[in-house]
Amino acid sequence: MSEIKSYSSLFATKMNYILDLIDATPLQHGRAKAIEHITQEKGSTVNNWLFNGRLPRDNKKLAVADAIGVSYDYLFNDDIDIKNIQKPEIFKDEQCYLVPYIDEDDVFELKHKNIFTVQTRLSIMFPSFDMFIKKYGMNIYITKLKHSIFEPHIQSNSDVIYSENVIFEDFRLVIQKNKTNNKLIVKRIIETNGEFYLESMNDKQKLIKERLNK
Repeated sequence: MSEIKSYSSLFATKMNYILDLIDATPLQHGRAKAIEHITQEKGSTVNNWLFNGRLPRDNKKLAVADAIGVSYDYLFNDDIDIKNIQKPEIFKDEQCYLVPYIDEDDVFELKHKNIFTVQTRLSIMFPSFDMFIKKYGMNIYITKLKHSIFEPHIQSNSDVIYSENVIFEDFRLVIQKNKTNNKLIVKRIIETNGEFYLESMNDKQKLIKERLNK
């Protein structure tokens, strides 16, 4: 790769560095146009980013990082080296965790990628998430389970949370709606000695463990 071109801020320089790495198709129409296309921002806004040292508004920063395909911290933390690319990850705001959605077909591919776009995120406020992040790190994602092998306990199209730091089958959190009150229920699939179990909490905070049949 040729020498890295500097722009008016490290944010802008990193953004253009990533565009070069992914060989963005819209680049043929110019960098500003490419960034407009990718971030869906106005031309005047993009020009301010590139040439006037401006940054996105705080409530837009995560969306910009997701569109470029990198983590929030990588794009906006000047202490992170431009070549130390960090992939999208869980983001915590003041109230909840925002977990990236990815396609199920990409689950195993993403471990080998540092750049990929995030189309949407799911807001999660479960207290136990602190424990999962401490144990498995920030690279936790959500995908939609297209075909469940655990029907009727876990339906197809359920949302599944997984971490790339452990085997997919050994760490699944399934988010489903309670059919009676529409509240979200979180269940965990675990494997013990080759057998699969479904763990969940009942209303009395008692752990329920139920064997699943393949």
